[in-house]
Amino acid sequence: MSNTRLSILSVLLLIILPMLIFWRAQQYDFVNWDDDLYVYNNPMVRSFEPDNVKAWFTKPYIGMYVPLTLASYALDDMLYGVSAQGYHRTGLILHIINGVLVFLLLRRMFGCVVAPLAGALLFSLHPVQVESVIWISQRKSLLFSFFFLLGLFTWSGSPGKVEGEKRRLFWGTVLFVAAILSKITAVVIPLVYFSYDYFFEKQRLARRSAWYLAFLILAAVLGIVTLALYPDVLRVGDMAAIKAHAAHQLSALALYLQLIVWPSDLDLFYAVPPAVAGNLLGLLTVGGVLLFLMGVFLSVRWKMTIGFWGCWTLFFLVPVCSLFRVPVGDRHLYMPLVGMIGLLLMILKSRPRLAAALLFAAVMACAPISYARTAVWQNGGTLWESVKVRGDFYYRIGVHMARHYEDAGESEKAIAVYRKVIDAHWKYLPYAHINLYGLYRDQGDFAGAQELALRFKMEFGNDFDLESIYTTLLTLKPDPQKVRSYLHGLFGDNV
Repeated sequence: MSNTRLSILSVLLLIILPMLIFWRAQQYDFVNWDDDLYVYNNPMVRSFEPDNVKAWFTKPYIGMYVPLTLASYALDDMLYGVSAQGYHRTGLILHIINGVLVFLLLRRMFGCVVAPLAGALLFSLHPVQVESVIWISQRKSLLFSFFFLLGLFTWSGSPGKVEGEKRRLFWGTVLFVAAILSKITAVVIPLVYFSYDYFFEKQRLARRSAWYLAFLILAAVLGIVTLALYPDVLRVGDMAAIKAHAAHQLSALALYLQLIVWPSDLDLFYAVPPAVAGNLLGLLTVGGVLLFLMGVFLSVRWKMTIGFWGCWTLFFLVPVCSLFRVPVGDRHLYMPLVGMIGLLLMILKSRPRLAAALLFAAVMACAPISYARTAVWQNGGTLWESVKVRGDFYYRIGVHMARHYEDAGESEKAIAVYRKVIDAHWKYLPYAHINLYGLYRDQGDFAGAQELALRFKMEFGNDFDLESIYTTLLTLKPDPQKVRSYLHGLFGDNV
């Protein structure tokens, strides 16, 4: 079979197989984990009115600058209304397109078809991708990845060709900006562009130097904006805190790599193990991560092309592992997974059949796990009931579960969960108290509301009046950013 026919067959497989795994998500509902803020309770995505468009591009939304993501939600609303089915369909389409782009990129870089097909299928069907594909609020990951992959495909061009250079640079830049407007993580894209030229097209570096300078300036500006949106990044603390943070992030990196290689016991949240556990497994884990980092460093120093894929993996993982204090989640592996697949293909470049066999075996092992994992995302109830980790995450899980019962009209269950959460974590966060107070009011249980308000004042201080806070939040409810700022002003880092 010719390479052209084989490539067409490959694209068909990359369309059909993800549809078989993810199609049933078309029947799933929204979940009450940011979907309410981004979509079904968000008036900013109900239309393309000038005021909405202006707000997308001039103001951060709930602490994130994602204008094109909001625009994509508005487009879905125009096509489907407030229907989760339509939003899930768009997410699946984007994921399928990304899988095809991964295949085309791998085929160009490795010069064959079967092994890149196996790699692209693993990208499309790996269990860690379920969260990004089905969670509607993760549209930003799908969208920025689409623009990045298309941008890199354009930026790289045909190896050794100078024709069409300006056109490639122009569209590579436009797509980079589009990726940035979809998710701030795209700030690392210029590093991936540079790495490609450094490892594969060194003769391009000199004539593209002005473009890299422009990228550096833009990245610096966006970095400053990001730091303004995430001020906690700048809170360094004392030396002990710095060491603890570094150790924690080393463990987070190890956990991410483990989830790619061995995606078992997937969860919504992960308890990051101690960086240097007092056992053999802990030492092996840290040792493996350090070897990986050393390998990437040496490949860069010696200009070995395998270093490109190591850099790809690190560039997309480092921001969530070292700077931003975000929980470990499958969603952060959407692009790093491509880097790990590229590493395997490069290691076995001289034995493409073995690489293809290993990747196809991984696909067959991963596909049923991914299919089973999709059931977790049917609705808020199935999502929060599926969470295995507890500890510090229990408060968040309990509040969201109670909110799900509220949305479903099961007030008694919601009240019971709120009470349990508050008793276990009385002074942790204010959300459960505020929500329970509102629920008491809605149910006409003014005695329960008054009792909760008195307890709230006793525990938090006389300056904290639950009735006043609740009334203020009702007026701010249409603007989640104002709600966030108001609560942060009252409770500081606890929010």
